[in-house]
Amino acid sequence: MYMIICGHLICHGIRHILSDDIVDVGFAETFMGQVNFFLLQFLGYLCNIGSNLFIMITGFFLIQPRTIRYSIDKGFRLWGNIVFYSLLIYGIVIVAGLQHFDGNVFMRLLMPIHSNAYWFMTMYLGILLLAPFMAKLMHALSKKEKKSIRYY
Repeated sequence: MYMIICGHLICHGIRHILSDDIVDVGFAETFMGQVNFFLLQFLGYLCNIGSNLFIMITGFFLIQPRTIRYSIDKGFRLWGNIVFYSLLIYGIVIVAGLQHFDGNVFMRLLMPIHSNAYWFMTMYLGILLLAPFMAKLMHALSKKEKKSIRYY
């Protein structure tokens, strides 16, 4: 989770502060500025591993056979949480006067999985819905067959 938070800070935070209004943000045409930029890029790429690790941990916990109903219920709870917090934050931003109400944005927030507004949650929901089938497949394989699976 630390890697994911750090990656979001770098990608959606620090990289977007570069503008004409801000003269010196540490990436100036100096040697140290270029070193800072390189280290920030490297750290950002390194933090991309966080999403892959999160999926691997999820797979470990989803390998136990569960019903399709369980996956659908969990998917609806996930969707409800995403919609609730998205609308809450959007409402706060509108009340604070930082943005005007936009019907298109509101509809995207109501359908976050369909609109791919949160790419990771869309992919996670797909894995969640496929988990009962993948778990049955893994439990149907013999120990020898499991060892012969190659992951590329």
